[in-house]
Amino acid sequence: MDRKQPSRRRVVGVRDRNAITTETGNTICERSEHTGTGRPSAFSISFSAAFAISAVAAILALLTACALIDPIPTLPTPVRPPDLHSTADALQAAVEGNYPLDALAIRYEGGSESWDGKTTLTIHGSGAVAVTSDHTGQHSAWSSSLTEEEFLALVRLLVDHEVWAIQGEREIGVPDEAHPTVTVEAEGFEPLQVGMWLGEAREHPDFRPILDVLAGLARDVSGGGAR
Repeated sequence: MDRKQPSRRRVVGVRDRNAITTETGNTICERSEHTGTGRPSAFSISFSAAFAISAVAAILALLTACALIDPIPTLPTPVRPPDLHSTADALQAAVEGNYPLDALAIRYEGGSESWDGKTTLTIHGSGAVAVTSDHTGQHSAWSSSLTEEEFLALVRLLVDHEVWAIQGEREIGVPDEAHPTVTVEAEGFEPLQVGMWLGEAREHPDFRPILDVLAGLARDVSGGGAR
């Protein structure tokens, strides 16, 4: 009895671009490459999903890093109510708590450089105090600080004596007569400055108390070095 030889399959053609067939029409295998038409392959889907997940993770990491970085500090700006129009208004508002003390500065200048020395006292609302003395070519400087309550007391002194209304009567002083001045600065407004000749200042009911306190503070800070 003759044995039948097993038939060999031969690839005779393609049904389409993705399927290879035998002469009997049976499909041997299918290509899985994505040719740009039809459905994408499993590999393409997996790669796209992995890329999307990686992108989301990178964005989340960036947002987390930004949240940990301290924001750029914003410098404080003084509160300026709309009804304030001058340094005098700012002083009164500061006493009532409606204007920041650290936006104020008080400066006192007294004495005569050619006689007993010129003294300058500068007090900032932050509490910093600086005193300088200039006498016959020699310059000295000292520094100190005040508490918020102490600075507020000075502001109240100026307001109680209405420093903005103080005016001198004499235009000309005697030779070597000192001309003490007080200047108040408030951020956002023109500086307020008042002054008069020393002989007149000593008799003024409002200017004399202010000068006594400021000159006394200058002597305390300088240890008596400034007059």
